[in-house]
Amino acid sequence: MVQLRKDPGHPPAMGARQIYEALREQIAGGVFGAAGRLPSSRALAHELGVSRTTVTAAYE
Repeated sequence: MVQLRKDPGHPPAMGARQIYEALREQIAGGVFGAAGRLPSSRALAHELGVSRTTVTAAYE
């Protein structure tokens, strides 16, 4: 599960850049290992409530 930082008083930003940054931090932090697999774009889009296009852009 990808965790996005939440700023009190503001809804979490769900743009491709924010998803990319969250994934990058979690990969660097060992949440996803070097040989680990990221969630599929469909699964992550559903989990975050964003379009698959947004997740695909974050993955690219």
